[in-house]
Amino acid sequence: MAAGRWEVVGGMWVEPDLNLISGESMVRQVVFGQLYAKEKFGELMRVAWLPDTFGFGWQLPQILRQGGVDRFVTQKLRWNDTTEFPYDAFLWEGLDGSRIFSIMSAPIGEGIESVKVASYVFDWQVKLACKLLFGCRELATTEAALLAICWKLLSVGNCRLFSLSWSLPKLLIICRRSRIGL
Repeated sequence: MAAGRWEVVGGMWVEPDLNLISGESMVRQVVFGQLYAKEKFGELMRVAWLPDTFGFGWQLPQILRQGGVDRFVTQKLRWNDTTEFPYDAFLWEGLDGSRIFSIMSAPIGEGIESVKVASYVFDWQVKLACKLLFGCRELATTEAALLAICWKLLSVGNCRLFSLSWSLPKLLIICRRSRIGL
């Protein structure tokens, strides 16, 4: 942590099923997650990383913001087979007006192929004018494969910004800065 090679993300104590818990339980998830992060790592989590959570209630932006979290990442909203979720990066606004910068990550899960993730990255290049490459532990992608994908990304279209980083919080900052109006 002190050397800057690790960053704490998560935003909650565990990754809950948000359809089943109350607002108070969500608050406790954030409070106890932040207390643990502060105690064990010396800093609060600023990124809510909930890749496999079901249910994102209207009060979540407010609860996360009040808990010190200002960025949110998931991929679960892509699982709808009837109605495509229309946004890749957006300001999610709760009913009280709290806003949290939110992005949809690359697909995750068992058996996700590198080609599928690369296709997703190309879509991001077009939609966000920002080239992001998310690695997943399931991919077991080699450094040589990552470099080949990065060179391919550099050769496609016009992009105002390219960054190779292993830090999710830094990628979120870069992505937000590249979006006019966010």
